[in-house]
Amino acid sequence: MKICIEADNLLAKIVLEPNPPKLIPAATSADTASTVEPPPVQLKVTLEPLLLSIRQERYSFIKDLHIWNIPLRHEQVASLALVIEKNICKLQHVELMSCTVGAEAAKRLTLSFNHCPTISRVTLDYNEFGDAGCAGICEALQGNHTLVSLSMCYCGLEVHSGHLLGDLVAATALRELYVDGNDLLCEGAMELIRICADQAALEAYEREEIKRKKEEAILESRDDPYAPYASTGPSREGSAKPTKKKKKKGKKSKEPPGPPPAGPWIRKLHLAENGLDTFGSNGPYGPLTCMRLYRKLITHSSCLEELDLDDNILTELAAREVLEALQDRDKCKLSSLKLKTTHRLSGDLFGEIFKLGAGLKKKKKGKGKKKKK
Repeated sequence: MKICIEADNLLAKIVLEPNPPKLIPAATSADTASTVEPPPVQLKVTLEPLLLSIRQERYSFIKDLHIWNIPLRHEQVASLALVIEKNICKLQHVELMSCTVGAEAAKRLTLSFNHCPTISRVTLDYNEFGDAGCAGICEALQGNHTLVSLSMCYCGLEVHSGHLLGDLVAATALRELYVDGNDLLCEGAMELIRICADQAALEAYEREEIKRKKEEAILESRDDPYAPYASTGPSREGSAKPTKKKKKKGKKSKEPPGPPPAGPWIRKLHLAENGLDTFGSNGPYGPLTCMRLYRKLITHSSCLEELDLDDNILTELAAREVLEALQDRDKCKLSSLKLKTTHRLSGDLFGEIFKLGAGLKKKKKGKGKKKKK
């Protein structure tokens, strides 16, 4: 804030976190106890002063709000939700990382996003609200038309959350989903993209039909000797004369872009460390069955850009399905896919997958913590 004041700039991004502890080197035998500095005092950081300041000053220039490693009670989350509902700030990205947000608090916060048309990205990583919290979030977002990106990494999600998120992606404008570090297993991962895979296959069929009809029209025009003269004859009486376009005076102001279209499309999907292995309920054939469904999505989806399957123990047969999907996608001349898969494969298979689907980088985090085993 001081830097923005001195530079006469608007403060558009706020990161609220406890001050990091400074490590004091241990005293050696030559040092005395009096020369060792005491550890610094950790300031208690709370959310209320920030929200009170925003309300009083009606400060409307904040676009990104990041809160890290601060335990929040339900009342504090509700106060934040009230600020969002009042549209005091035109927030675009809200991030509550490792804030001990419970299931009810997550639902209350998500309900406020429906009253703020500018929010497009939400990050709720490292809040273990589980399937109950995911159900509340999905229920609150059913009528949302602006949210494009949702991150719930390391939130204790299980198989049932896969069903809920699959229905949410199919009914809203959500395009980017980050659910690393959960326990969706093969069944939950399949339900997550089942509707999107069917939609991608349907759109691929429609593209082939349009291509076939164009080719048939070209062949018919070649066989018809009078086709080149069909549109060059004399004009009939009473035919409409071509109208001249009127020049508009002045520059037309650009209208703001409308909300993204809702439908079963996915652009970025991160499923690292989600138990996609042979130890789930589907047994040793679970990864193979799961990757066969993902093969349909990879092969036919024209909007899919990123897919992260890292830290999942896929079998060789399942990884072979991924490789063949990438090859089919290349034959269909679709855009390249950034793919990350487990390294626990044979060298040749991993090399071929890496050659066709390289380029995916891990999403950078502010200050997170490792998943507790």
